[in-house]
Amino acid sequence: NSITVGYDILDILSVEAGFYSFFISASNDSGYAYGYGYNKDGNLVYFDANKCKKEFGENIDVDKCYENYPKYLSNDISAKLISLSVKFAYLSTDRLFLYVRGGGGFAFISPDKNYKSDGTPITMNGSSPSFDGGLGAEYYTNLRHFSVSLEARAYYIMGIGTLLLNLQPSLKYTF
Repeated sequence: NSITVGYDILDILSVEAGFYSFFISASNDSGYAYGYGYNKDGNLVYFDANKCKKEFGENIDVDKCYENYPKYLSNDISAKLISLSVKFAYLSTDRLFLYVRGGGGFAFISPDKNYKSDGTPITMNGSSPSFDGGLGAEYYTNLRHFSVSLEARAYYIMGIGTLLLNLQPSLKYTF
């Protein structure tokens, strides 16, 4: 998901500020099926659901599962980015606009603590600098103020060392 606002400085140069939301579902190489629930202290905890079901059956005791089996969090991560970028058109006609983009901003990461599959804790600090770049094409339709575009973009979030790739079509209305 994204919301962006831009301003054209020149016909071939513009700046854009945006808010982007990503959900990263990493593969689970450890063979766990993650279970979760609230323990007696009211905290959300994670445990290995497969091992727990073998021992306790369908009546899983969250506290016992959390106490006896690995306390690894899921590899799923949510990231929200605020970014400022510069767009430069290397080919521009009356209707077609081919461009490159580069920028940076700040990412807010949740959860801010996670674990590797061997149980080693990873602290992600909750927020981190981010960088982005991309290539795109925008075509201005015969309808006044409307354009369609396709952009390939990469985002690098330093705090989790993750490269996100995005291919995004869009329909834009220009004031």
